[in-house]
Amino acid sequence: MRRMTERIVDGAERRTTSVANPTPKSPAVDTAIAAIAGVDRRASILHDMCVFGHDADSFRDALSAREYTISGMCQQCQDEVFG
Repeated sequence: MRRMTERIVDGAERRTTSVANPTPKSPAVDTAIAAIAGVDRRASILHDMCVFGHDADSFRDALSAREYTISGMCQQCQDEVFG
């Protein structure tokens, strides 16, 4: 899972990352997610983005972080969808 850290360099805030790994899906499932969200789930995850356009850099717990690798939804979107 991607871990984000913030650091100050020459007075400017920088983010460093390690890459999250999207879970494998059948092509049909990835196509369905792309049709709903309008973007590629795998590409969104690899770029720290939610499939609905938000930054995906903070999760409440390990289960939510894992869900991100499955659905591509950030914490905010998970809260809206799952309650």
